[in-house]
Amino acid sequence: MILTMRLRKLVKVITAFMFGAGLPALVIAADPEPSALSLQARVSLPALPELSGLAASRRRPGLWWALNDSGNAPTLVALDQRGQVLGSVRVQGQINHDWEDLASFEDEDGRWLLVGDIGDNFGLRGEILLMLLPEPDPQDRTVTPARLLRVSWEDGARDAESLAVDVGARRVLLADKGRRPAGLYAVPLDGPGPTATARRIADFPELAPGPPPRARSIASMRWRGTPTAIDLSPDGLSLTVLTAEGLSLFHRAPGQRWAEALREPASHWVSISRLSVAGYEAAAFSADARSVLIGNEGEEIHLMRWALQMPAGPAP
Repeated sequence: MILTMRLRKLVKVITAFMFGAGLPALVIAADPEPSALSLQARVSLPALPELSGLAASRRRPGLWWALNDSGNAPTLVALDQRGQVLGSVRVQGQINHDWEDLASFEDEDGRWLLVGDIGDNFGLRGEILLMLLPEPDPQDRTVTPARLLRVSWEDGARDAESLAVDVGARRVLLADKGRRPAGLYAVPLDGPGPTATARRIADFPELAPGPPPRARSIASMRWRGTPTAIDLSPDGLSLTVLTAEGLSLFHRAPGQRWAEALREPASHWVSISRLSVAGYEAAAFSADARSVLIGNEGEEIHLMRWALQMPAGPAP
């Protein structure tokens, strides 16, 4: 098992090099300054070497949950608003094959976290795994999944780094990565068995507005404008989408389907291309849905806040 995890990590490193992480490129940004973003915290966290998912706690105001992606321990890390670690909780009986995103929600049965073991760089996995957990206390040593849901894609295996929970519709939303148009998929949250099918419910519009840079690495060509994280507001009416270029915000009316709402461009968009670090792969609404927090992979993590009460302006 340890060998398998190491092989997965090696595959990820090779993929990153092949598709651009090891290939320098001149990037000439055409995006506006990210004036709507503010630095929430800048920290070095050995517990989060490869931050890949964020979710606001439903139990404690100001608490955030985070996770690492493939090859790391199967743990959830609790952070305060300054980015300081409050605790680390191991998910019992699970392996971090390729954890890529995390969502939090509340319903009549309690407060929950949903972990997505959904990454698949080469589109080879027959099934991905969703883990439903009762939200733990940061001081808990372990948490046991209440449910494990194995999911296959209706149109063939694909890479994904993004998930959200639509509580009202009782379903999980997943976004694929690296294909155009990027697709939004839905999986029933309360299916009768341990397996389910992710069905495509909508196509995303262009998520990287404006002209492309004049020179780009192969990676940015492949993944330009494809989701690295998504999240839904608690009322299920606002959807934020993170890409390597920026943050988008979409809205729908009550009763409106995302297939219809996503035919229109994002209502708001803010650039992240000129931030001082790259590799932003985690994004989540705050518990009050007044802001979105994003974070990057790396030795130094920059947690950036997008204050939604401040006008970010329409997408260019």
